[in-house]
Amino acid sequence: PGAPPYVRDIIDQGISIEKLPPLLPVIPQKSDLPEITDPGAVAESVSVQQLKQRILDLQSMGSVDGGLGSREYSQPGNVEAAEYLYRRLASYGLNVWYEDFIADNGRLLLNVVGEIPGNDSSKMYLMTAHFDSIADDTKNPVLAPGALDNATGISVLLETARALSGYKLQHPVHFAFFNGEEYAFQGAHAFANNASTTESRPYVGAFNVDSVGASLSQNQLYVNATQS
Repeated sequence: PGAPPYVRDIIDQGISIEKLPPLLPVIPQKSDLPEITDPGAVAESVSVQQLKQRILDLQSMGSVDGGLGSREYSQPGNVEAAEYLYRRLASYGLNVWYEDFIADNGRLLLNVVGEIPGNDSSKMYLMTAHFDSIADDTKNPVLAPGALDNATGISVLLETARALSGYKLQHPVHFAFFNGEEYAFQGAHAFANNASTTESRPYVGAFNVDSVGASLSQNQLYVNATQS
């Protein structure tokens, strides 16, 4: 526990460094899961109470007294949030791993990725949300609870993962939680580079969720696609 460690000098010496995942009991994969025949049934299993609780959990991270904390990318609450995401996804039976990267502040930051396997891995689907926060209004990185931006998006992804984990899927679904989004999308860039260059994951669709319930004049859904 603590702030994300400064590792630039170590990396510059040619030494690799990584964050080890928390030690957790192994949850056996279920082989007799049903297929999704009615998407409405999956939607009905979503728990509003779970959504609210995840937001409450996240906005207090990094706080010394259980009040409002911070997930700003240099703060201890940022690491706490990453471990929290890892543990929650693992508790749903997902395969989970860290994809770490070096941020512009020289610190070792963590993206967290969970996978629900599918029968056909020639196509993969992706859901994303960022978990770091920023202190534009308080100007104090120690106080950046980020309930709206983006604990709401995180809670949607976690609850979606929980709901889908009870089914056999045709294609794998990855849930990626990005770090350093508030500072030039650093975690998203690191993830995309690894997914496309290093591992060539065949993502055919991605859904990014951010600031659910924001006070805007209208609901917004941006669709980006190729001609095909």
